[in-house]
Amino acid sequence: MITQLLGDGFFKTPRTISAIVAHCQCLKGAPLQGNECSPSLLRLLRDGKLKREKNKDGQYEYTQA
Repeated sequence: MITQLLGDGFFKTPRTISAIVAHCQCLKGAPLQGNECSPSLLRLLRDGKLKREKNKDGQYEYTQA
């Protein structure tokens, strides 16, 4: 699901894990939880497809690399 979002351009703007989960649940019909997204996000970070930075609230935001 995370890879599909990347291909759809979802990460062109910064997204938190909670925003990713909400998008998957509401618009994609995929009941995900934050801990289920983390491994996929980390894999995409290591592959150089995503990057992340902390926002003003101290949460990571993921964007397309």
